[in-house]
Amino acid sequence: MGERPFPCEEEGCGYSATSRGNLTAHIRTHTGERPYSCEVEGCGYTASQRVQLTRHIRTHTGERPYSCEVEGCGYTAAHRHVLEAHIRTHTGERPYSCEVEGCGYTATERSTLTAHMRTHTGERPYSCEVEGCGYTAARRRSLTSHLCCAHPPP
Repeated sequence: MGERPFPCEEEGCGYSATSRGNLTAHIRTHTGERPYSCEVEGCGYTASQRVQLTRHIRTHTGERPYSCEVEGCGYTAAHRHVLEAHIRTHTGERPYSCEVEGCGYTATERSTLTAHMRTHTGERPYSCEVEGCGYTAARRRSLTSHLCCAHPPP
């Protein structure tokens, strides 16, 4: 592993960075500082790193700079990791495996495996904030769907 000469001084953290800039970005996970703001009127998105804001802006512009090179496919993505996951639909690669004995589930993305693991743990980290509702979900998109259907805007 490479040298990491910039340690985080937050008690109990243990993180060390390869550069001062990476340490600064990491420290924002402790402070909550989000100095980069989307300038699209009414958006309100803020980010702790400039690269996060750059990626977010693509949701407004529709820019999709990453293209699948498989002949005849034509798929494009706004983010490199999304394209990498798409390419696995061509290769059949499913590198993320559930380690629960007897399960056998595999996934093309780590986040999909994380969501799958909640079927074993029962974790439901996404909660409806409408007073008195009590709905919880294992996946963010399930909560989003719930909000649209159960609590539509007036």
